[in-house]
Amino acid sequence: MLAENIFFPIEGIYRELDYKLLLAAMLVDEDKTITIAHHDLVDSLALKSNSGVYFGKNIMRPSKYLLLKKYKKNNFTIIHLDEEGAIFRGNKNSWNSILNDRLKINTLSNDDYVLTWGIFQKNHYKSVLNKSLNIKIISTGTPRFDLYKKPYSNIYLNKINQIKNKYKNFILINTNSFPTFFEHGIRDFFDENKGLLDGTPYSDIINDRLNVFEDWSFHTNTTIEFAKLAHLLSNKFPSIKILIRPHQGEDALLYKIITKGVKNIEIINNKDQVAPWILACNVLVHNRCTTGAEAFFANKPVINYDPIHREHSKNHILNKLGVHVENSDDVVKEVDKILNMSNPSTNNNSLKNNDLEMLENFKEDSFVKIKNILNKIIDDKKNINFKTVNNNFIIFYEIIYNIKNFLKFPIRKFFYPEKHKRFIKSKIVFSGFDKKDILQKIEKIQKITNKKIKLIFLSGRIFKIKIDS
Repeated sequence: MLAENIFFPIEGIYRELDYKLLLAAMLVDEDKTITIAHHDLVDSLALKSNSGVYFGKNIMRPSKYLLLKKYKKNNFTIIHLDEEGAIFRGNKNSWNSILNDRLKINTLSNDDYVLTWGIFQKNHYKSVLNKSLNIKIISTGTPRFDLYKKPYSNIYLNKINQIKNKYKNFILINTNSFPTFFEHGIRDFFDENKGLLDGTPYSDIINDRLNVFEDWSFHTNTTIEFAKLAHLLSNKFPSIKILIRPHQGEDALLYKIITKGVKNIEIINNKDQVAPWILACNVLVHNRCTTGAEAFFANKPVINYDPIHREHSKNHILNKLGVHVENSDDVVKEVDKILNMSNPSTNNNSLKNNDLEMLENFKEDSFVKIKNILNKIIDDKKNINFKTVNNNFIIFYEIIYNIKNFLKFPIRKFFYPEKHKRFIKSKIVFSGFDKKDILQKIEKIQKITNKKIKLIFLSGRIFKIKIDS
């Protein structure tokens, strides 16, 4: 049985860390140590190791194909679970195209696994799999959503209590117009290298350009309507706090400016975890944002406000979770009903069978399912020429890494502005592990798993957990 070299790579802390930390704790036993680290560091360690398991999705980027081959040469089994897998824009044809773009499944090997968000994704990958390959494709759902259910949501109890003590009752508005009001500015939005959304800003094809402007118009006008809604809710419910949480990529300053002087509207930090805010709110208002699904699984009242209605999004799964409304007066009426009912209905939905196929979470506990799959893979994994990197080397490696970054920072800033901008963006997504925060979560996780967990914190980019015997 494999005891070490079990890697859980992290790209974005606030999207991945919590569910991977809880899943790792469910897996560890007397013989297993799980390493959770920034994905770039995992790549460096895997190339110095032999025989292991990689649970994540970063290695499957097309640009990392040669790196994937090195993983396989070093006897690593890849278990792919995407961070996106069911909530896409457009119709089924565009969903298939997106799935193909996100995972080139035929680059994997027979000992690898693909875990999918639902049956639709599973069937798609089976349909494009080469007949010569026998990759295991299993519909598991995503722990990102099950993390909002009991008892797993207890991991956030401290933060939830802090929020409730401060705000009591509040309406949470999650915005999702980052393509338009991107914090790095309009020039970045129209970067010709992006292939933005449905088209390219400077394409020779007129329809590509018009599609970009249609999206620009949609997000701009949706933002305006959400700002108006916040003011209407503020006026209707003066004793209730209206909390706006912009998408991580949005410029929060915009919302501070357009709500300035309104006492019961507050813009909250969009760089930390959204889960405790969802779990603490009285009602969530959003526009086709993943947080709508998260609130649904948290059993919270959900209002999907769709002021700039587009026909092609009519059947979007997020329009079917909770209440779907298209004008601000109806939002106010729905919020009023929710706030004035002692037990508001939170399970409103118009899901059909094809919607249920998108997410296994509607019927299965993904934590249990994935834990069982990973346990079997790890237990069956043969330690062929096993080799691992010891902790002392990792600590030394990280000291050198931090010194190099300290020296590079002013050089990038003054001489390589584009590299500096990319570096700043990467720090927003992965700001570094907080030891105190992880210890607080482990305290809650120990009660959920009935295990005594030991944290081995090696740096802001890597830590390990094992059973504390």
